[in-house]
Amino acid sequence: MKILRRVFWSLFFTITGTNKLYNRFVYQPIKRKIKIDSEKEFQKIFRYAISFNNFYKKKYYKIVNKKISLENIQVLDKKELKSASLDILSNKYKKNIEQFKFKLNSSILRNLIKLFIKSDFIITMSTGGSTGIPLICYKNKQSIFTDTLLFIRGWTMMGYKPGDKVLVFYNSYYDYDFSNFNKGTLLHGIKLFFFNVLSKTIIKNLVNEINNFKPDFIITFPSYLNEAANIIREENLILKYTPKSIEVSGEVYSDHQRKNCEETFKTEIYDSYGSIEFGMIAHECKYHNGMHIYEDIAKVESIKIAENKKVLIVTRYNSFETPIIRYKIGDLGNVYYDKCECGIEGLKLNNVEGRTDDYILLPNKKRLYPSYFRQILNHCNEFYNNTIIESNIINYVIKGYSYKLIINILIKDVKYRNVIKDVLSKYFNKTIPRSIILKIKFPDRIKKKRKFSLIEKIIVN
Repeated sequence: MKILRRVFWSLFFTITGTNKLYNRFVYQPIKRKIKIDSEKEFQKIFRYAISFNNFYKKKYYKIVNKKISLENIQVLDKKELKSASLDILSNKYKKNIEQFKFKLNSSILRNLIKLFIKSDFIITMSTGGSTGIPLICYKNKQSIFTDTLLFIRGWTMMGYKPGDKVLVFYNSYYDYDFSNFNKGTLLHGIKLFFFNVLSKTIIKNLVNEINNFKPDFIITFPSYLNEAANIIREENLILKYTPKSIEVSGEVYSDHQRKNCEETFKTEIYDSYGSIEFGMIAHECKYHNGMHIYEDIAKVESIKIAENKKVLIVTRYNSFETPIIRYKIGDLGNVYYDKCECGIEGLKLNNVEGRTDDYILLPNKKRLYPSYFRQILNHCNEFYNNTIIESNIINYVIKGYSYKLIINILIKDVKYRNVIKDVLSKYFNKTIPRSIILKIKFPDRIKKKRKFSLIEKIIVN
């Protein structure tokens, strides 16, 4: 059957005319046959924007005739991009926005057919709003196709080849009909396993799906995978099949989550990084030592904002119809140069911690970022049999400052409860003032929102 699926994808790329796109965005970069002049690509998109896009004309009118360097190009933040709205689009789309709008229906299969048939279109997509400022993004046909191929590039870094079986395990946010798409799994090898609410029944069905479908790869969110691992262990569910690897994205992936999932699913977990605005822009290789940045697709910078903290700034090349330039994406992370053992030499991304506003502000104005807590939790796990499998912090805030912290710890073995509580209390009391109420709890389950983060802020009036 794998041969049949390989033939299907070969015909698919030929009939749809996407062979060149696949070669450009997936095959050449993976084989390291592509070379990119990042400075030239950045200049190209920036020069285009300030010449033909009204939003950027107004924003950068003072430097139109000056030498372009990063130092004199102001960073674009989410609030400004949100206020720009349709102005970010080229005139081609703005003048005929209703004509170009792509209207989705309830069938994924019919939507996919329309995507290929239409010569061009605009799709509106919304970010998760984890910063409190959800953003509407506009994607044209080229952007959508590129985004899809960038996902496949990440899969390829795990060993994927067109025709391999992939199980996509996500929350279903829309009322779409997946049945017709999944009927074609025999040909294309991709099966969608979506759920409304993650429960023991859903995880039992997932285990049955894995055992029966036998996917080569699973694609999901870290918190979904970790919750599945917890329920599999608690319910003594039997995984009879081991996928080659699992890819996670969309959330910060902690060390104790990774260990918990790798022990349960008995396979490698690959981390990746991307966003609604830009698509996938970095992915781990088999050495799991930082994520390789897709340098042919985007310019990724990290700029210091506090001690040992850097914010990520991203520009995507070749997005002339919907340019987003030097955009402060809202995440903390570090960009660095490395000669990787896998043979790729270039920029990598590590220390991705989540949102720039994801911290605890103490009365003395000191900020505690998620990395502080993760380091302590990981230190505990080194000594106590990797028993911590999940954690989160409820941060109660009055007038901008934290006044109460509830630290929830989910552990495998209750015999470690007291010793872990003592160790954590010892560490936290060194940093957290006594004026802050601090409670360490060991619940049976940690409630999750759609986008799971280590620190959950609750503002008290």
